[in-house]
Formats: sequence, C-alpha cells, structure tokens
Amino acid sequence: MLGQDAAMMYPLRLRGKELNEDDEGRRARYMRYLDFYKGNQWTNIVPERAGQRRLTANYARAFIKKGASFLLGAGVRYECYDPLAQAALERLCSENSFDLLDYEAATDCAVLGDGAFKVTLRQDGSVRVRSADVLNLSCEWAGDDMRRLLRVTERYMLSAEEAFALAGMLPLQGAVEVEEAWTEQEFRVRIANDPRLDKVQPNPYGFIPYVVFPNERRPRMFWGDSDLVDIIELCSEFNVRMSVMSQLLQFSGNPVLVLEGVDGSDGRLRVGPGAVWELPPDSRAYLLELLGQGGLQAHMDYISALHRALFDLAEMPHSAFARDVPGGVSGVALEMLLYPLVQKVRRKRQIWTEALEKRARMALRLLGFPADVAVRVVWADILPRDRASLVANEIALVGQGIHSRATANRLLGTENPEAEAEAALAEMQGGANMRKPLQVSGALVQGLAQAAG
Repeated sequence: MLGQDAAMMYPLRLRGKELNEDDEGRRARYMRYLDFYKGNQWTNIVPERAGQRRLTANYARAFIKKGASFLLGAGVRYECYDPLAQAALERLCSENSFDLLDYEAATDCAVLGDGAFKVTLRQDGSVRVRSADVLNLSCEWAGDDMRRLLRVTERYMLSAEEAFALAGMLPLQGAVEVEEAWTEQEFRVRIANDPRLDKVQPNPYGFIPYVVFPNERRPRMFWGDSDLVDIIELCSEFNVRMSVMSQLLQFSGNPVLVLEGVDGSDGRLRVGPGAVWELPPDSRAYLLELLGQGGLQAHMDYISALHRALFDLAEMPHSAFARDVPGGVSGVALEMLLYPLVQKVRRKRQIWTEALEKRARMALRLLGFPADVAVRVVWADILPRDRASLVANEIALVGQGIHSRATANRLLGTENPEAEAEAALAEMQGGANMRKPLQVSGALVQGLAQAAG
C-alpha cells in the first residue's frame, strides 16, 4: 500500500513487450514515452479535486537533455584517408548542419528508444541527410542478422502542392499520406487512397538509404530501449510525494482547529473577527498537527530515497548538474564522480559510431566514391581535460617517436590537422614569423598573470 493519498495517482506501468513486437505496439510505446517526456505524467488517476495540487518535477526531460549534451553537445568530426572524400564530408557536414541534426536525433532517440537517418540525392546532385521519424517507419531484417535491413517502409503526410511536385498530378483530396518502400532491388512510392500513383522502379541507389539504430540495445531485439524505461515509475511516485508534501505544508500554514465535546447547534459558536467562544465543561480545543511527531522528517526521508534511486537508475550523478563537486578536483577525480554517466555515454557512442560511419559512407557513395571508402568518426572528450598536461605529454610522445604529429593533433582536438600542419610548415620555411618577436598586449599579459595566480 502506498497510503490513502495513492488515489492521487497510480504509478504508470508499461505492459510487457513481446519478443516480436508489432509496429502498432511499438508506436503506442513511443507515444507513451513522448507524452511522459513532455510532462504529461499524471496518468490513470481519479479526477482532480478542488484545491488539490499536482506538481510535476520533470526529471525525465532534464535527464534526456543532459545525456544528449554529453553525447553530442560538442559534435563529431570525420576522418578519411582520401583527401577528396575528406573535403566532400566537410561540405556535407556544413550543408546538412550535422551538429544540430545529430543533437536533435540524439534527443529523439533517447526518448523513443530508436533513431533513424535517411540519405538521398537531390535533383541538383547534392546529398540530403535528414532524420527519419521512427514513428512512421516499418522495417524488415534478415533472420540471422538483425543489423541487415531487407525492407524499410516510411509513411508521411504531404500537402496538395507537395504531392503535385512529387507525382505531377493533384491528389483527390487535400493532404495525402505517401508511402515509400525500399529494398536493395526496387523502390516503390504510392499515395494512399489514390490509385493513380503507385510506382515501382529499380532502386536508383543500389542500397536502402536508411540507417536505423537503437538507443540502447535489447538482447535479441531489433528495436531499442528508451532512457525513460527504468525511471517512469519512480518519476510518477516522486511527483505524488512532492504534491503530498506541498499540501501538508499548505495545511500546516492554515491549521485546522479541532473542537471536542462541543455542539454548535445552538448558534453560540460563531466565526468572525473578535469572536469569543465559551466552551462547555469537559470539552477541549486544539490545532491539528499534520507534521507532528516526526511526520515531516518521514516524508523528507522517503522523498530523498526516491531522489537517490531516480538518479542511480538514470545513471546521472549529481555531479552532472554541478552539485556535490569539491573545488579544485583533478580530471581523474572528476571522471570518477561522473563514472556512471561516462559509462553510459561510451555505450551509446559505440552504437552511434557505427550509425554515423554508415551514414557517411552512404553519402559518399551517392557522390561517386567507392562503397568501401574508409571513414572514421572522431569524438570529442566526454569530460574536460587538463590541456597543459596533455600538450606536454604529446610533445614527449612525438619527440620519442611513439605518436605521430597527426595523432597528437587529433588527441588535442585540432579542427583541421592537415591545414594546421601546412601552416606550421610554411611558417618554418619562411622563417619570418620565427624571427619576428611576438607582440603581446598589456591586457593579455595582465589576464595571464591573474589566471596564473
């Protein structure tokens, strides 16, 4: 029993998911997660009573945003051994706003449990990369290899003007539903309830232009798990307890007077300014103490226990919100404080690395590069690092021939190592900048002195 106030809200429970989950059940699960993320967390409850408080502490949304920021907030870089492919990838990143696209996809993927990208070729020859809504996707995969897609179907709505641009004819009704079905051999597009458009043609790309990937892998399952799956019930119960605590504090600020052994039927007990009551013998009056005898502390202890369990299951230490972090800690100590979150981000980066490399190879293939072009995703550091010590270490490693200059540049996070190397070589060969004394402003000297203590 959760107590009498449990009638305020029944903890939300998701039904068990079958091994081979159908598309309708998966979409219903997506919608529950999405509603919960948006703050619709008071479900399966009795109608709200007058004066009843229902607080929503939306930790679900805070955890999702924080996790996406640690995963992709700094963006990613791509490295190709082919300089032409490298230049093409850099143009793709700029034209398709990969950093923003990936961050939005990471948020969607963490909420719903799955993510997808679609890579297509525009009529002008440029490549378009967009995030595909997994709510509108249906997938078929090989029985012996869930990572190998056999068929992807996407459904989406188009206006009459967009449908005319697609099919060259006005639809029979206003907005229409378009269905695309892709296999490696053929491509089919049709408009629902309009038999005039149902085209089947050979796949112009030779591959299925979708990358579908899970947020967190489930054993023997194609579709993944949301970041919300383990915290929904705790979030619901936390909302209940916070609302109960708010009501108790409200009642304690406006205490209830209890009269025992008093009959007010004679009209002598009148309520009003300056009213004086004469109580009969053997009667008593007292204020109802709702928070007396340790009641407040019991509620606070339970809320604190829920709070700790919520952060533990979300793998989100308090240090991620800049709480409980002592000043002057080293990078190693900070990593230990945030180690649960670091482990979670590393798990996700393994999945995202495969998805982003596959997406990049698809895009390069549409631009005429070989299908097996080597592409490597370079991630930024999860946590801030001591750059001065890192530079000193790389100087020593390069000097001893253990690391190459390219490796040192990559570890130091240089945006364009090749351009930096060419600029440094030009400076060394010209020698002008080497002989010219460095001009430093007084403000810069003062700032450096203050930073050094």
